[in-house]
Amino acid sequence: FVRARKETGDSVALLPSPETTLLAQVDPVGFRRMLANLTDNAIRYGATAELLLKREDKWIVVEIADRGPGIPESELGRVTAPFERLEPSRGRDGGGSGLGLAIVKALAEGHGGAFALTNRPGGGIVARVSLKPVAGS
Repeated sequence: FVRARKETGDSVALLPSPETTLLAQVDPVGFRRMLANLTDNAIRYGATAELLLKREDKWIVVEIADRGPGIPESELGRVTAPFERLEPSRGRDGGGSGLGLAIVKALAEGHGGAFALTNRPGGGIVARVSLKPVAGS
């Protein structure tokens, strides 16, 4: 995914990950959709996307971070609802229809996982998808 995005000219970086293989219980198409939506947002609002994969307790965690303006704390929960946006415009030039984060949340939860947004220290957002690992891994 990261290689393909770089080949299209996107500013995407994969941060160092654990040396072990991380296997999550997720539909590959749904997983790619989550990555694409979150990477698109990171690039749109923060010019670059930093991806991190890690094992945390009983979860496989994917974080996509940017250095954009962030989101007011009071709005973090609202922007994951369908058609919710921080700006009023609905045009593609203004950022889309407000479905991207709602899709990510629905896909993560549909796979028994979770989705959360947090403001990043120093500016930006961290989008975090937590997924169940494959049994025995």
